[in-house]
Amino acid sequence: MPTKINYIHTTGKCDITEYDDVDLPDINQNQILIRTLLCGICRGDIYGYGGYEGIIPFLHQGHEGLGEVVQIGSNISDVNVGDLVATYASDPAFATYFISDKDRYVKVPEVLPKYILEPTACSINIALKTIAAAKQLNGVSNPNILLLGSGFMSLVIGQYFKAANIPFDIVGRSNNPHWDKLGIQMKTIGDIKFIQYDAIIDLTSKTEVWDMIPELNILKPEGILCYASTPVNPVTTNFFQQSWNCYNIILPSPRNSDFYDVMKLTARLIMNNVIDPSDYWTHSYDRNNMTQVKQGFEDGLNRSPKYIRGYFVF
Repeated sequence: MPTKINYIHTTGKCDITEYDDVDLPDINQNQILIRTLLCGICRGDIYGYGGYEGIIPFLHQGHEGLGEVVQIGSNISDVNVGDLVATYASDPAFATYFISDKDRYVKVPEVLPKYILEPTACSINIALKTIAAAKQLNGVSNPNILLLGSGFMSLVIGQYFKAANIPFDIVGRSNNPHWDKLGIQMKTIGDIKFIQYDAIIDLTSKTEVWDMIPELNILKPEGILCYASTPVNPVTTNFFQQSWNCYNIILPSPRNSDFYDVMKLTARLIMNNVIDPSDYWTHSYDRNNMTQVKQGFEDGLNRSPKYIRGYFVF
């Protein structure tokens, strides 16, 4: 095993620097050391690269890891050296080796991008939290849901809702072939005007949803607004107007206490072919080629019509 790791880092100026002199980290009794094999390029990483989210601290870039366990702490009993695991919140998975804490990794059967679990689990988490909120707050066990945005997360949620027989509509402008493959026709704003939904999941990077809901009258009183997007611009909305509509706003996150269970559920859903995000990992890049590394960030920042999700191969 080497004594140093290779790592890439950006300071938010569309720059990438490669470091070869970072010490191999020591693990404690509740951690494992992972040799990185794949890592997804998250929107957060891309926004950090483009300067939208400020400077990312050193050794904190890359959190959608998948790799081989090479060392385990004395309190670890659920994996062995040689097992494959997917991780979340385990920076820096853009390094050749990284540490993951207990209950932040899930065993997976193969080195395939569909088993980069974190972004897919985020999508499932959003779906589950919305359904649970509708039931808890309004007593609706099978809510009628509107998805805003048609990218990676919406596609995964669409697969899950279809498998779970949850009624939903989708408004978006991208990835039509993938929605056609699911047998789902996207709608326009005009199609949904004055249809009232039990819940709306906003997966866009825009802020118009706050004004669109009262204008179009598309959310039932006390309905659920699941705000799951990462807007590039600050959200500025008139909450005086919104307060009269009695919305329930939820903000699902991979930081919630049961996200580890959602990760394990997501692995089972993929292994059992309930969902399959394979086609949504559209662009791969050689992590050992700095030209390709740079291209991976640029493609994510300036998404082409066929770009959905990118990942590094180590």
